[in-house]
Amino acid sequence: MSDSNTQTQRFLEAELDEIAKRLHSGAGDVTTAPAGGDFFDLAQDLEHQELARLSASRLSERARRLRIARLRALPDTTTCVGYQNRLERSARHTS
Repeated sequence: MSDSNTQTQRFLEAELDEIAKRLHSGAGDVTTAPAGGDFFDLAQDLEHQELARLSASRLSERARRLRIARLRALPDTTTCVGYQNRLERSARHTS
Protein backbone atom coordinates (compact mmCIF):
# COMPACT_ATOMS: atom_id res chain seq x y z
CA MET A 1 0.00 0.00 0.00
CA SER A 2 1.39 3.43 -0.86
CA ASP A 3 2.17 6.09 1.74
CA SER A 4 -0.73 8.16 0.43
CA ASN A 5 -3.17 5.28 0.94
CA THR A 6 -1.76 4.58 4.39
CA GLN A 7 -2.19 8.22 5.40
CA THR A 8 -5.71 8.28 4.00
CA GLN A 9 -6.61 5.10 5.84
CA ARG A 10 -5.21 6.44 9.12
CA PHE A 11 -7.09 9.71 8.70
CA LEU A 12 -10.38 8.00 7.96
CA GLU A 13 -9.97 5.54 10.84
CA ALA A 14 -9.09 8.38 13.25
CA GLU A 15 -12.18 10.30 12.15
CA LEU A 16 -14.37 7.22 12.65
CA ASP A 17 -12.86 6.57 16.08
CA GLU A 18 -13.54 10.16 17.13
CA ILE A 19 -17.14 9.94 15.95
CA ALA A 20 -17.63 6.66 17.81
CA LYS A 21 -16.28 8.24 21.02
CA ARG A 22 -18.55 11.27 20.64
CA LEU A 23 -21.59 9.10 19.98
CA HIS A 24 -20.78 6.87 22.93
CA SER A 25 -20.16 9.77 25.33
CA GLY A 26 -23.40 11.44 24.27
CA ALA A 27 -25.49 8.28 24.53
CA GLY A 28 -26.77 9.24 27.97
CA ASP A 29 -27.70 12.78 26.96
CA VAL A 30 -31.20 11.91 25.82
CA THR A 31 -33.25 11.41 28.97
CA THR A 32 -36.80 11.96 30.00
CA ALA A 33 -37.65 15.17 31.78
CA PRO A 34 -38.29 14.89 35.51
CA ALA A 35 -41.95 15.08 36.51
CA GLY A 36 -43.15 18.21 38.23
CA GLY A 37 -41.06 20.76 36.35
CA ASP A 38 -42.64 23.96 35.15
CA PHE A 39 -43.39 24.64 31.50
CA PHE A 40 -40.05 26.33 30.78
CA ASP A 41 -38.06 23.50 32.39
CA LEU A 42 -39.92 20.95 30.30
CA ALA A 43 -39.47 23.00 27.13
CA GLN A 44 -35.76 23.36 27.81
CA ASP A 45 -35.42 19.62 28.45
CA LEU A 46 -37.21 18.83 25.20
CA GLU A 47 -34.97 21.23 23.31
CA HIS A 48 -31.88 19.61 24.83
CA GLN A 49 -33.14 16.15 23.84
CA GLU A 50 -33.83 17.26 20.28
CA LEU A 51 -30.37 18.82 19.95
CA ALA A 52 -28.77 15.62 21.28
CA ARG A 53 -30.72 13.53 18.75
CA LEU A 54 -29.79 15.89 15.93
CA SER A 55 -26.12 15.78 16.88
CA ALA A 56 -26.15 11.96 17.06
CA SER A 57 -27.91 11.79 13.69
CA ARG A 58 -25.34 14.08 12.07
CA LEU A 59 -22.44 12.13 13.57
CA SER A 60 -23.93 8.83 12.39
CA GLU A 61 -24.35 10.21 8.89
CA ARG A 62 -20.75 11.47 8.91
CA ALA A 63 -19.53 8.02 9.96
CA ARG A 64 -21.52 6.44 7.13
CA ARG A 65 -19.97 8.83 4.59
CA LEU A 66 -16.47 8.16 5.96
CA ARG A 67 -16.96 4.41 5.59
CA ILE A 68 -17.97 4.95 1.96
CA ALA A 69 -14.99 7.30 1.44
CA ARG A 70 -12.66 4.66 2.81
CA LEU A 71 -13.81 2.20 0.20
CA ARG A 72 -13.43 4.83 -2.54
CA ALA A 73 -10.04 6.09 -1.32
CA LEU A 74 -8.69 2.59 -0.95
CA PRO A 75 -10.17 0.68 -3.89
CA ASP A 76 -8.22 -2.46 -3.04
CA THR A 77 -10.06 -2.57 0.29
CA THR A 78 -12.43 -5.50 0.28
CA THR A 79 -14.43 -4.73 3.42
CA CYS A 80 -16.04 -1.74 5.04
CA VAL A 81 -14.57 -0.38 8.28
CA GLY A 82 -17.16 -2.00 10.53
CA TYR A 83 -16.79 -5.46 9.05
CA GLN A 84 -12.99 -5.21 8.99
CA ASN A 85 -12.99 -4.24 12.68
CA ARG A 86 -15.12 -7.30 13.47
CA LEU A 87 -12.75 -9.52 11.50
CA GLU A 88 -9.73 -8.11 13.33
CA ARG A 89 -11.35 -8.48 16.76
CA SER A 90 -12.35 -12.04 15.95
CA ALA A 91 -8.80 -12.84 14.84
CA ARG A 92 -7.37 -11.39 18.06
CA HIS A 93 -9.72 -13.46 20.20
CA THR A 94 -8.90 -16.70 18.39
CA SER A 95 -5.11 -16.25 18.49
